Amino acid sequence: MFSKTLFLRCLSFFMVSVFWYFSIVLVAIPFTLWYFYNFRAYELVLLGVLIDLYFLPVVSTPYYTGAFLGTLVVMEFLKPKLRTNSLV
Repeated sequence: MFSKTLFLRCLSFFMVSVFWYFSIVLVAIPFTLWYFYNFRAYELVLLGVLIDLYFLPVVSTPYYTGAFLGTLVVMEFLKPKLRTNSLV
């Protein structure tokens, strides 16, 4: 069971990385939100840092890092509220 989950997480992380690196935004945003919802996605903040460092000579503001960090914080607060089964 653990290897199946680990494989899914690694494959999903690879796909998110490729989508953001090649700026396929229409697919990357919903898939990234799904990834944040299903996993603790601390590695996406590291991915944001790496992408920002790669493109830093062009852009002086770390957009990817800020976006991933902000989404991580918001999703960690929203996960318990979204996962409750009550309709109240």
